[in-house]
Amino acid sequence: MNWDLSKLYKNGFEDEAFKSDLAGIDGRLEEMLCRAEKLAGPADVETFLKDYSEVMVTFMKLSLFVSLTNAANVNDENANRLMERLMIMDMGNQKVMSALSRYLADKDIAIYAAHSDYLKAHEYLLSNLKKDAAHVID
Repeated sequence: MNWDLSKLYKNGFEDEAFKSDLAGIDGRLEEMLCRAEKLAGPADVETFLKDYSEVMVTFMKLSLFVSLTNAANVNDENANRLMERLMIMDMGNQKVMSALSRYLADKDIAIYAAHSDYLKAHEYLLSNLKKDAAHVID
């Protein structure tokens, strides 16, 4: 069975889009962390979630490509190295979610959900993040 991963990145690990996405994801996660620590109201949360969603699409595309490459050949040293790097990057993702959770800890989620249809659609996520705040370390 041959897997065609060219729909994700046409030229594999040498694809310029792959290199660009990989190089940029750390900075984007760091930017999201800084923004999460400066949120000030429903409008900020809405913009934050929209931007974070875009970051996560890129992160998931990278993760899928690397993990599928690794699944096809567990001896691929590039894929193994990149899997390790993506796991470390995912810690940055967890920091972003923890910061958002801390922000939401004392917020009335119903007020946020009433702000826009977008936040209403994400009310369940916001509620869970608020609940999780009780377990988030400073």
